[in-house]
Amino acid sequence: MYYGNVNKPLNLNLDRTAKIPLAEQIRRGVTKAIEGGVLEPGARFPSWQDLAAELGVARGTVRTAYEKLAAAQLIEASRATGTRVAQRPRAVIKSEQPPDMLGDRRLPFAVVPLIASNNSRKGI
Repeated sequence: MYYGNVNKPLNLNLDRTAKIPLAEQIRRGVTKAIEGGVLEPGARFPSWQDLAAELGVARGTVRTAYEKLAAAQLIEASRATGTRVAQRPRAVIKSEQPPDMLGDRRLPFAVVPLIASNNSRKGI
């Protein structure tokens, strides 16, 4: 099956004899396709009803897989635009920061006022 912005065919081979539920097999297959770059951010998915018919499974099975994928923030569902691969932010690269003159003994400046206010409440 091919969908929008797909680099390779998305092969969801379901093993109906496996102990792993079909919804979990679908979730794992889609997750693998997203993480492997087969499905790009913004790629459109079929409705869960259409995918259920294509795979020959119950609609609730695909809906459960889609709900788990949405909970993991891998896909986004919208009535207006349909279900798509989530737009994920790029990895944040830590910038080099100058070394602190006191080393790790200093607390971050945002924590110091909090400690000071807690100590003043205790009468310290």
